[in-house]
Amino acid sequence: MGCNDRQPTFSPSGAPLPGSTRGCFTPATPLRSSLPATPVSEKEMVETVLEHIDPAADLVIPEVIPGLEPLCAAYSRRCLKPAEDHLRVNKFKIQLALKTGRIKRIPEKRLREKDPDLVSFFNVKHAGRPGAGRADSEESNEGGGRMDIAGMIAEIRKHPDFHKAGMILCHNGVVRATSRDGRGVKGLRVGVDHRRLEQILAEQRKRPGIIDIRVAIAEDRDLSVGDDVMILIVAGDIRENVIAVLTDTLNLIKTTVTEKTDYYA
Repeated sequence: MGCNDRQPTFSPSGAPLPGSTRGCFTPATPLRSSLPATPVSEKEMVETVLEHIDPAADLVIPEVIPGLEPLCAAYSRRCLKPAEDHLRVNKFKIQLALKTGRIKRIPEKRLREKDPDLVSFFNVKHAGRPGAGRADSEESNEGGGRMDIAGMIAEIRKHPDFHKAGMILCHNGVVRATSRDGRGVKGLRVGVDHRRLEQILAEQRKRPGIIDIRVAIAEDRDLSVGDDVMILIVAGDIRENVIAVLTDTLNLIKTTVTEKTDYYA
């Protein structure tokens, strides 16, 4: 299998290729990269990715809070060989094939300038909400209820450096029936400063031993007692590093990112 005039649809084993993997085999363009876009990708988002193309990078990829977006990325022709090698052994995750490559990430702040609601990353297959990045990693949780902590952990396990992880630590915040001062609470509503959240996650992910950090917040909706408010998950090498980062990240989010309105009983 190579770069030819037709885009392959199946691997040598007969399995269908994911969109991002197929994109690596599209014919060469003057930009030397191909951009397999999601069905609802905004024109401005495609242009943004192309603007960030760097001859030294093997992959130019958007990064939002839940993770990388391989379906709206620019791939150098240098990606062909590792992608082919993985397909031959029935490995279909493009991120795994390119984990040793030179990756240039486009931060969410820059992406929102062109696509404020991140509709370009809307996952039609899973009906995830716009802006969820890997939309199947975070449920919309409309009206409150349970958030998809298992799905978020599953996404962390796909991280190319997950083999270095020795611990996954989770915080699951829920609506309590009483406030800190003892008053009865029937529900609450949470607002989120996304710019500050992006900054915190970027800083904490750089700390020693940390593999990945994921967060989901049930924002801008009325929540009832028992509903999930926030999921925070940290994966890293040893417990000292992971516990410290989860504690610091949680405290920073609670004090500088979220604004809570309680509905008293």
